[in-house]
Amino acid sequence: MIHIRDSGPKWALLSIKDLCAGYLKKTHFLVRWTIRWILARIFGLMRKKYRKENKPPGKKIIIHSWADNRSFRVPGTYDDIFLGCLGPDLKKIHPNVCYLIDILPTCFFPFALLRLVGLEENILLMEEFITPFDILSSVFSVPAYLQVPEKIPPFMNLNVAQIVRNEIKRDRLNSRTFQTYLFYPAGKNIALIEEVQSFIYSFENQMWEKMFCLAFRDFSPKTAIIGYAHSTISKMETFYSMSAIERDFMPLPDTIVVNGMRAQEALTSSGFDPSQIVISGAFRYHAMSITQKLDRKSSEIKSIVVISPDDFNATLELLIKTIRAFGNRNDIRCIIKFHPTLPRGRISSYVSDMPENFTVSNASIDKLLQDADLVVYTGSTVAVEAMARGIPVLHVRFDLRIDRDIFNEGDHITSVSRPEEMYQAFLKLSKEDVNPEKTGEQFIREFFASAKNKDLSVFLEKSSRQSPEANR
Repeated sequence: MIHIRDSGPKWALLSIKDLCAGYLKKTHFLVRWTIRWILARIFGLMRKKYRKENKPPGKKIIIHSWADNRSFRVPGTYDDIFLGCLGPDLKKIHPNVCYLIDILPTCFFPFALLRLVGLEENILLMEEFITPFDILSSVFSVPAYLQVPEKIPPFMNLNVAQIVRNEIKRDRLNSRTFQTYLFYPAGKNIALIEEVQSFIYSFENQMWEKMFCLAFRDFSPKTAIIGYAHSTISKMETFYSMSAIERDFMPLPDTIVVNGMRAQEALTSSGFDPSQIVISGAFRYHAMSITQKLDRKSSEIKSIVVISPDDFNATLELLIKTIRAFGNRNDIRCIIKFHPTLPRGRISSYVSDMPENFTVSNASIDKLLQDADLVVYTGSTVAVEAMARGIPVLHVRFDLRIDRDIFNEGDHITSVSRPEEMYQAFLKLSKEDVNPEKTGEQFIREFFASAKNKDLSVFLEKSSRQSPEANR
């Protein structure tokens, strides 16, 4: 058996470094979330009168969603960038619809509160349902729950015990793990304070979701828990995978709602119970239509839109490959569209001097696609939007991480890896006759079912659960 040595001065120095970093992360988390809690309490006091005077009849349907700068593009409104028109559509048939907002770290917290405080929507904040004790408990409870196992089996005859131990230790000091813990007391207090008919959240099978599921199972067993898979699902996104053994005890929603047939098939093949999966409609992509085809007279490609993924290292890899493939080619214009959660300043420090034919755009995807002749992507739903408009797409495979393309091999999407292959694929696509109706309509129907009012019934169903233990 091959062993990885874990002794010596280097490991001792790394341990001291990790210990100091751990204390700094804990302190930063405690300060940051205490400030958020104080501001949320002030927000609640400012909204108290409005909530009392505008309390709709009936039990609440609570939609947990996220907010960042994109949520406030139109002054005086909240745009649910993840669940789309689901909230407004539900409110037409059930007036007591409420948003439970979780403000992303990419958005300045006080800025978001200033935008939310004057809205007509029924808005609650995550931080309103936790206490300072919960915040303090999170940094001590997480290490207690994440124990390092004494015996770790080998992997392919390789002793990986030290690697596994280091990963667990890193998770014990990760502020995102502390934050995940807070979802349980938040869910508990919501269940105890509010009468909730349905609790809806964006489903990705992440740990924070399970904390919500556990809380409602324990303290409000009659609440229907509905996870809505708001986007596409790749077969290589391992967090969607679930074994038959896990299914017996993993906290899951009562119903998983998906956009279309592709997502349903992906979840079923990943181990989820098909009887729990329902196709409802693409509420996030309600504006997408197969009628959005562009009349492209020529297959000539002059404008390339490059869609970055949401991962920093993956974005750097895609950016470097694209520059090597199309940089300083004056007959081609490349427009980079960064994912909104990426740190633009940090990316610029790695790629400071872009070729003259490269630009970075803040325009909306809809506007960028209007003038695009080709879309380069790694795993974005934008590829489906492009195909709906008859725009050819080029998939770029990763060299340094697992590829997460949303299409299957049978879809015959051009997929390459090296810069020289990207340029050759560009030349080939430039010579092909353009037929917008060839596959776009079929892909749209498979990925995104039409969202209609009749499809909202699944979000209004009451829980048939008999007891918390029955679903634990």
